[in-house]
Amino acid sequence: MNLVFKVLALVLSCYLIGQTYDSCHSSDCGIFQFEPTAHAGPLTQDRSTPEFLAPEFLALEPSVSPPSIRFSQDVDHSISLSLHEADDGIEGTGHSDNTDSRSSFYPPNTIVEGGIEGTGINDGSESTQSDDALFNDENDEDGIEGTGIIAGAENQLITYGPITQFGSIYVNGAKYEIDDAAITFTNNIGNPELRLGMMVQVNTDWQQQDNGVFTAQSVLFDKQLEGPIASVTAMGDTLTLTVLGSTVIVDNNTSIHRVLSTPMVAGKMVTVSGITNEKQQLLATYISVHAQPFDDEQDIEFEATIQAIDHAEQRLTINGMSIDVSHTQWKHSTLDSIQVGDKVEVIGQYHGTTHSVTANRIRYKRHELDVSNGNRVDLDTFVTHYKSNNTFQLNGFASDASNAHFVVGNAEDLRNGTRIRAVGYINNKGTFAIRSIRIKEKSKSSLKAPVSSIDTTLGSMVVLGLEGKVSTDTLYNSTLEKHNKYISLRDIEVGSWVDIKGRMVNDNFLIKSVSEIAPRNNVVLKGPITKNTDNTFSIAGIRITHSALLSAQQMAAIRTGNIALVKGAFFDSHSVHASEIKLMSKH
Repeated sequence: MNLVFKVLALVLSCYLIGQTYDSCHSSDCGIFQFEPTAHAGPLTQDRSTPEFLAPEFLALEPSVSPPSIRFSQDVDHSISLSLHEADDGIEGTGHSDNTDSRSSFYPPNTIVEGGIEGTGINDGSESTQSDDALFNDENDEDGIEGTGIIAGAENQLITYGPITQFGSIYVNGAKYEIDDAAITFTNNIGNPELRLGMMVQVNTDWQQQDNGVFTAQSVLFDKQLEGPIASVTAMGDTLTLTVLGSTVIVDNNTSIHRVLSTPMVAGKMVTVSGITNEKQQLLATYISVHAQPFDDEQDIEFEATIQAIDHAEQRLTINGMSIDVSHTQWKHSTLDSIQVGDKVEVIGQYHGTTHSVTANRIRYKRHELDVSNGNRVDLDTFVTHYKSNNTFQLNGFASDASNAHFVVGNAEDLRNGTRIRAVGYINNKGTFAIRSIRIKEKSKSSLKAPVSSIDTTLGSMVVLGLEGKVSTDTLYNSTLEKHNKYISLRDIEVGSWVDIKGRMVNDNFLIKSVSEIAPRNNVVLKGPITKNTDNTFSIAGIRITHSALLSAQQMAAIRTGNIALVKGAFFDSHSVHASEIKLMSKH
């Protein structure tokens, strides 16, 4: 009898296994292949201690069952590069096939660096509590931004943000080795290269990391806009451009690439990468000014929502322009299925005299980022469609931050137009369940002066007696004619002139960007004023003496929080004697 029961049990087990195997071909299940994952975000420079060791990813959502994964690179009108330069350079030989099925996101005893943006400084709103993050996305046949990547398992990490430094790269504060990564430029020709500020997507298997350093399997760049400048408006340090009907914001955090100092004026061709805010303005994280002026035969590219459709004339209205789609190659949609309000990417020729476009290709963009249930997501973007902390959108995804831990900032800071870095996962309802949030505040002060000392171990530099702290999110650049693209803190010498931008937090200056500049006759400071009791004021803790530049009445009118631009000479260990003061606005 016992033998009979054993035989029946064996038959039943075999039947159930067969049923499970068959179901995996038609629905999501726990049997899956491991392929390259996605991570897109700012790239930064090689460092010994990364700021981002992702405590957010330490715990997984047990209720999310990872579906199967497909990976196929979309090569239509794209360029995949395999570069072989130096060991630290941008090198991509292809995708690595990884079948490691470990369940831990980080190895045992991983140390997580705390503090504001990796500096170790705590502003009182930052907790040492560890969070998790998981990602997930509804199945999309063409995957993330049409690359063909179908992220479908919890080992997939998808990050999106701007490049901040080069070498081995950092994305949203995490280090990624890209020696074996496939680098793809969508809709590009020629020999493009990654540059500072470009919004990129990096695919990685989060299990393939060593002490917080990840191995990237692919890097994708897809620009948001390329076309002629129609107008330029300057207001303070901010430029507002109109390009193909789109509004582009260029500020002091935009990385600008020019050929032979080409001016940014109407008629010039520009390539723009950035983040769209709640006003549908494109905040440029990167802009390239082409040397040659625009002509009607050049291809243009832009992303925007459809305003009107004329089926009879085979025309769309987008950004106030008439778009001829009579000979258009469509992707993910057709003229019959597309709707007003849909977001599309248009590639074609712009005709300036008629303010119209002949479209060669149109791609429907359902979301800025498409992932599958269970995928982890690390995203740098703006909050839009905000109703409450559990009802808003990030890059087109319904998002919920009701259980999020605010690493920097507070829950009250969430609103339309707030730029955040969010880490979490897409749950089984298709919602981006956020586990941690960093409010990304703008730089408030800038200093142009020579460097008096540098400590690469502590990640700090002293300028005008002020010690500033760098992090893995610090953007490095150079305006010198001969500059090192892979510049980092280690490459800056004492005595070199720099333009540093950042903000004060609890008497600490956090550096958001560092740019090498040519020597000047005067040091320059700009930022919010702190009024002192001795007829002086300070910017970023640096005391400004001004002799008779300001009258008693002018000094009496100054308030803490006013913005001032100061030029002068470094007077002593922590003060500047002003030769010129310009009061710009109130804070």
